[in-house]
Amino acid sequence: MDLFVGELPVWKGVQNKPGFETLPFIFTTELGIIRLKLPEKEVTQISDNYGKATYTFISSPPGTSAWGNRLGAFYFNFLKNWVGDLDQKDVLEIGSGTLYIGNRLINELDARSFYACDPALHTSCKNPKITVCNDYFSYDAISSHKKTFDLIVSINNIEHIPDLSQYLNDVRRFLLPVEGHFFIILPDCYRGFKTGDLGICVHEHMSYFTPESLKFLLCTHGFEIEKIHSCEDTLFVLARPSKSVNRYQEMEYDPLKEPENLLKCFGEHLEDNLVFFSNLLSERRPKGPIAIHGCCVALNNILFLRPLYESNGIFLFDGDTNKTGKFLPVFDKQIISSDDNQYHEMKTVIIAALTFYSEISRDIKALHNIAPENIFPMTPL
Repeated sequence: MDLFVGELPVWKGVQNKPGFETLPFIFTTELGIIRLKLPEKEVTQISDNYGKATYTFISSPPGTSAWGNRLGAFYFNFLKNWVGDLDQKDVLEIGSGTLYIGNRLINELDARSFYACDPALHTSCKNPKITVCNDYFSYDAISSHKKTFDLIVSINNIEHIPDLSQYLNDVRRFLLPVEGHFFIILPDCYRGFKTGDLGICVHEHMSYFTPESLKFLLCTHGFEIEKIHSCEDTLFVLARPSKSVNRYQEMEYDPLKEPENLLKCFGEHLEDNLVFFSNLLSERRPKGPIAIHGCCVALNNILFLRPLYESNGIFLFDGDTNKTGKFLPVFDKQIISSDDNQYHEMKTVIIAALTFYSEISRDIKALHNIAPENIFPMTPL
């Protein structure tokens, strides 16, 4: 089953000025996973961009902003609680982006060595325990540095991988067969599919996982899962190599039926969400200035599909200081810091970053004294 969402802007994060290109966005199913269907030429171009000096991360990675550090600390605490002390252990992080996690693993968990593999990591490190591999992850790229690892970390990386089978096979080859662990953090798209949330539609993401589909993928590629947890639309998984490869016939997950049900659900809610957003703006405009909080891919996509032909009275805010003064690709006004006093003038707040709806609504009530009856989700929660 294929689901054509429409032509959507290629999300590259916020920009110094508005402007965008579009590509078709088509969900399909493969290996029991919901995947993005793009021509091979486009997939190659997207993958090649990671290695260019001009590549910009689609969200602030840990170590680059207060928001990025908030997420980095959140991720590190899970890792620390699940794997414990790393004394005399060797760690590889795939798609590291920065050395934030590596430095903390060395300094706080006493890892013996840390290898960072990422074509977008254009940095060096004087710490002799840290090795930077500015390359795409593969067995050949890493084996010249080291043959085995006690722990392999993949944070917001696996969803970008075009060939999942090759990726997982290479991970298994590097892990110690008995004590090796694979720690994964990735977007949990279950809520997004169930509610028609356009925030999951990112052209860089080749795969769209739910807890069940990720378990299915890992178990059919020679891993057994020790721990799995979902919160804030994020999946945390600790797995290890298995002595056997499970067949899907032996599992409760139906790799044919379950993805199709989710795609059907997404399609049924998508148009309703666009109507909801348009009606909300029409209803609230006469009451005064409107703040849209959370300059994310979801907002960019919905403003593309339901463009505001009149932007007067609409203001964009975000709590990530890296976004202040920049633009959403599809909108003509600069992003304002959520700490700005201009927020006090807003008569309505529409929260676009639905993953953090409760957190954002709580903060703006406290910081800007916005009444709860004037705060709304961009689409139904």
